[in-house]
Amino acid sequence: MKIGCLGFGEVGSKFANRLAEEGVSVSCHDPLIKRRKPAHPNITFVKFAEAVISSDFVLSMVTTDIAESIATKAVKHLGDGQFYVDLNSTSPAKKRAIAQIVEESGAQFVEGAIMEAMAAAGANARILIGGAHMSYAAETLTELGLNCEAYRENVGAASLFKMLRSVFSKGVEAVLIETLLAAELGGVREDIWAEIQRTFQNTPFEKMARGWVTSHASACTRRRDEIAQVNDVVSNLGLKPKMCAAASQVFESSVANGLNDAFNRPPEDMADVIEWLSLNQPKLA
Repeated sequence: MKIGCLGFGEVGSKFANRLAEEGVSVSCHDPLIKRRKPAHPNITFVKFAEAVISSDFVLSMVTTDIAESIATKAVKHLGDGQFYVDLNSTSPAKKRAIAQIVEESGAQFVEGAIMEAMAAAGANARILIGGAHMSYAAETLTELGLNCEAYRENVGAASLFKMLRSVFSKGVEAVLIETLLAAELGGVREDIWAEIQRTFQNTPFEKMARGWVTSHASACTRRRDEIAQVNDVVSNLGLKPKMCAAASQVFESSVANGLNDAFNRPPEDMADVIEWLSLNQPKLA
């Protein structure tokens, strides 16, 4: 089995080295690398065309902005029996566009979505695999040393999953930054940080999250009014509230859409609240 790696940055270098350690022959191309001696004897740096032509699986690990153009370039050298795995962090629409480009060559397109930060997980990072040949691709790449999991056949689903998870992960990061920055300006950063830790240590997250969502139906008006005061407090500390302002919009939207009056009694399942909101969202212009 031969693997071609397009891109040898943080992602490409870690995956290439893991594959090489498992005895796989890896051909890498990265225009930013000039005459660099590979860290492992199973890795060779080659020209773009050779990295594609000589490989059973071609892994694209470039930057989001050039993912499509790299696929277009690779198509000239791809053919039947090859697999082109796009591991770039792109939108579902771009994944589908790249799939169409690749499949015109006769090669098989495989969608990949890296679900963990490479800095923390390294080559053990979990990868969701999608596309018509996801099972074979996931099984093969896992046998070669990567951590792959077949997700869904429809191209774009894995990327959608990753992007929507980012609403949570990056949103929490932004909330923490704003909270701790406001706490620093207020002289209570260490106290607030300790309180945040206690909150998540004392109550299982699943129970806490379900409580927030189910009670949103009856409490959105009160929370809207409370967050308005929080906005004022943060502003008075000299910080322009961004996440607080976004939270205000969420609560205001629920109130304006009539969520308060949607349930005769508190909903038992958070799915009831989310489903109601999804059916009563104002349409985008």
